[in-house]
Amino acid sequence: VRDSRCGLAILACGSSAGLDRLARGEATIAAMHWLDPATGGTWLGGPFNLHSQRTSFGQNSHITIQNFNLVGSNPNTTTVYNPGEENQVGVGIWGGSYIEVTGNRISKTYSDGVYVSGNDDTHASADSIWIHDNTFTYAGRNGIALTAATNTLIERNSFDRVGGSVLDI
Repeated sequence: VRDSRCGLAILACGSSAGLDRLARGEATIAAMHWLDPATGGTWLGGPFNLHSQRTSFGQNSHITIQNFNLVGSNPNTTTVYNPGEENQVGVGIWGGSYIEVTGNRISKTYSDGVYVSGNDDTHASADSIWIHDNTFTYAGRNGIALTAATNTLIERNSFDRVGGSVLDI
């Protein structure tokens, strides 16, 4: 960035440190790019939240979760569903807009492969969600669950061994 002479200030200190600074108001934007060395997949976003900070920043937008191999810790490959253990999702979306989940392999979750809900603070539905070309295996509850979503497109996903429903709306 320095060589480009664009005038941007960058602080490279790790993703959680950037999220913390954003939450404290010490930054106006934070962007992350994680690379999965095993698959070459990327997780892009900015600013966005993780489960532990899912309400810190309000509405998040323009996020892509792509080409990951997301493996949960559910050892149950017989009945798949474990009552009372529905708290681990592959990808959780709480509010936000223009979020794409594509090309991922999501398996062995106690709960849903992808869970889409409203923002916990504002209760605004997630909007403009595109879930496509993913493979779900051993999803403990549902393949994809939409509890508060608008303008959502789900296409070309494959499901094998789902404990509840492929799609729960």
